[in-house]
Amino acid sequence: MNQIEFRYTNAQGEASTHRLNEGWEESGKYLKGYSLTEQGPRTFLIYRVTEYLNGSARLLRDPFQTAPEKVT
Repeated sequence: MNQIEFRYTNAQGEASTHRLNEGWEESGKYLKGYSLTEQGPRTFLIYRVTEYLNGSARLLRDPFQTAPEKVT
């Protein structure tokens, strides 16, 4: 199976776990695909992924990137 599962923290600091169905894609700084967790298409910022649980071997980039510096 080519699903990917990961933990994600949104802009409000809320953490959640997501699983994308096969056919997901890495597009620039985003992961896009059909979320089995939320039953619909979703787009996630890669730098907000805090942990990959399954499927990260298919990523084109380093799956453990750090978030960019916060501009103040």
